[in-house]
Amino acid sequence: MKNIGELLKQSRIEQNFSLEDAVIKTKFTIAQIRAIEAGDLDYFIDDLSYFSYIIRHYANSLNFDYELIREEVDFIVDSVGYTQEVEQIKKINDIKENIQKSKPKKSKTLKKKKNVDYSFVAFLASSILLVVILAYVGIKYVPGWFKAEPIKPPVVDVKPGETPDTETPSTETPGEIPGEEEPAETDILKIKQVDPTHYDITDWVDDSDVEIKLVFKANQTWISATVNGAKLSEPKSTTYYKDDEIVVSEKITENKEIMFHMGIMGGNEFYINGVKVELDETIQNSSGVAKIYFKFVKDGIEN
Repeated sequence: MKNIGELLKQSRIEQNFSLEDAVIKTKFTIAQIRAIEAGDLDYFIDDLSYFSYIIRHYANSLNFDYELIREEVDFIVDSVGYTQEVEQIKKINDIKENIQKSKPKKSKTLKKKKNVDYSFVAFLASSILLVVILAYVGIKYVPGWFKAEPIKPPVVDVKPGETPDTETPSTETPGEIPGEEEPAETDILKIKQVDPTHYDITDWVDDSDVEIKLVFKANQTWISATVNGAKLSEPKSTTYYKDDEIVVSEKITENKEIMFHMGIMGGNEFYINGVKVELDETIQNSSGVAKIYFKFVKDGIEN
């Protein structure tokens, strides 16, 4: 929010508008304008539904391009709205817990007594059943075991001069497990860092499939994704939370570029075909806005 306020204040000063001039152009109060330029979000917390309208109106009055800050404004509205929902749920849970605590507790004496009685009955029934089974086995099978004739070993007919064939030669290769095949090798794409936010991908085949997965590690992150500048409908441009995952699946073609725009980087992780991308350390744990680009190029091509 402070970044938005500083940009709008700088725009007003560059146009030689005083606070009084801004009041006349926007019909806002001086207190509202000072809160906007100071990045004081608490000033608008009770009327958050109009926050994005207020910022857009003030930006337009200063001839400032609102599109430059739209995504950050939307992220602020989503984040604060989510926080308010969590607080409301916590209040409801606290009320429920207080109601549960106020209910009279049932006596544990009778319950414990019943549990002991049922356990004894179950033990007694199990013991009787076991005795019956042992008696049945003893009567039916034990006498037959003593009467059974011993098993005679098989007779092998060996002609003079021959060696008895006691083992069939194995056709298996030592070390192999029957029925198992060696796993096929998976093509691994090469990832090269061009700068902290741009990565070139090589060693691919035209029209082969690629899967880029983003695992969220920040508590909450607003994000949108594009392919060659066109915004994707899936995954949706919205706020995601810790341990959420999104996947972008595409056919690979030369110079195709996939971009992820994040409100907060915060340790989020990328995986390409299951292989983790080692991001630049200056970006990996950044708490600010970040755009990460992945481009498919042929070997040796300079961008």
